[in-house]
Amino acid sequence: MEKPSTKLTQFITDILTMPIWIKQTLYVYLKYKLEEEITDAYLNNVAIEDIFQLHKAELTYNGKKEFEQRTLKLDEKCYTFMQDSINGLTIVEIAVKNYWKLQEMAEIFTNCLDKELIKKTASEKIIEMVRYISGETRLGEYFVRTGRISIEQLQEVLTQQEKIEKATGEKVGVATILVNLEYIREEEVKALIRFKEESRRRFILKSSKYTSEEIEGETESELMRIKLLNERILKENKILKDQLRKILNLPKS
Repeated sequence: MEKPSTKLTQFITDILTMPIWIKQTLYVYLKYKLEEEITDAYLNNVAIEDIFQLHKAELTYNGKKEFEQRTLKLDEKCYTFMQDSINGLTIVEIAVKNYWKLQEMAEIFTNCLDKELIKKTASEKIIEMVRYISGETRLGEYFVRTGRISIEQLQEVLTQQEKIEKATGEKVGVATILVNLEYIREEEVKALIRFKEESRRRFILKSSKYTSEEIEGETESELMRIKLLNERILKENKILKDQLRKILNLPKS
């Protein structure tokens, strides 16, 4: 079955067909911003097959049977996810197409995975990232599961956390102790936390024609949050454009 076109694939196609001098400008702009937000470890040492957003889920026999018969009476989002996976869409394409946050996508993915409706990916890094984003595992557990620290080191972190709380009456985060004990670099911890926070944001292409009435299930507060978020993004974009001008020695417009 031929993969259907989506707004996201069209958006990416539009970028890839731009003149190379435009693509180079975009590359510099994005590289500069990404280096501020996440570490080199996430930029240079992550293989494509370990990136959750680029993964294509494949239904198991039970998954195909459930999609047809719907005996488990799952949330409708699960069946939408299965349909889009059958159509060959990647995780990011499914999320954008259905106006889902990456965190929602992770929750749906783990639900289907635990019920053996989709095949387990060969990448353990994807599995652990998904479980972390969805809230199934915590920060310390994530680092243990990915082999960054040992169980003994995590236990030491939790012990130190308890001692600090008893001594000061305040609970210090696991992230802070991991860094203080030099088990994990501060940049790596910040990058992981930032990624999880960003997974709670929706991505809406400018060409999308969503209105309040068309976004089913969105509360008034959520829509207001999105509006404020968009305003913040516009403000950030202005700052970034000014920074880009400095890098490229461009005059102010």
